[in-house]
Amino acid sequence: MTAEQVATSFALSLVHLFVGLISSVLSVFFGLNLLNKMTGELDEWKELKKGNIAVGTMFVGVIISVLVMIAPTAFSSINAIEKFKPVSSFFLFLIVALINVFLAVLFSVLALYISFQVADKLTFDIQELAELRKGNVAVALMISAILIGTAFLVTGFITQMVDAINLFSLIK
Repeated sequence: MTAEQVATSFALSLVHLFVGLISSVLSVFFGLNLLNKMTGELDEWKELKKGNIAVGTMFVGVIISVLVMIAPTAFSSINAIEKFKPVSSFFLFLIVALINVFLAVLFSVLALYISFQVADKLTFDIQELAELRKGNVAVALMISAILIGTAFLVTGFITQMVDAINLFSLIK
């Protein structure tokens, strides 16, 4: 391997790292905003500062769920960056990769929001937000399990939806 090939490979690895970090940060940001919308009457940050483990458990469930759902799209989009030819297309590929990840996050947040709403309707005798405010970890674990389970079940469909849009095909 020549020095130029090593430098190019290292530069691409840095780009992968950058896009991966951006993807993760966006995912966590939107995931936590989802949590905020799901629990509109509950101030999660205030509860965390008080040491409410139940709310912290919900945070963990949302973060894991979103990251699980965007991982395949983020990985394939990041790998597509390597295919840019000519070099002038690099930034266009980078933008398209980030848009694909954003679409995956959007679909993921929508899936989690729907699953939370359905679960809320099916648990007639449990007031989830009141239980979270009281620090009921059992309820937080149940909700987190629903969200994480949903993530594992719909990840493939989210990847298919983003692939169906196929923004990379627009670049020639």
